[in-house]
Amino acid sequence: MSSAFPEVVGQGGVLVDPLSVDSIAEGLTKLVTNEELRRELGAHALQHSRGFSWERAGLATLKILENAHATKKMELARCGAR
Repeated sequence: MSSAFPEVVGQGGVLVDPLSVDSIAEGLTKLVTNEELRRELGAHALQHSRGFSWERAGLATLKILENAHATKKMELARCGAR
């Protein structure tokens, strides 16, 4: 699976193949029929969510933009442009 879902979900969810009806049905069936699993996943999800914040996302975005700006500035300096 090539997405960010495993990192976002952590141990707090059931991952399924989004292109497989059988996989989706199996994942939903697990959740609907297993109360203990739902409780366990909910606890993991709550704990995992504490690792995310708007402040951290903003700082990471700022760092990316600053790096892009510095790279562009160096490219322009090499070309003699201002």
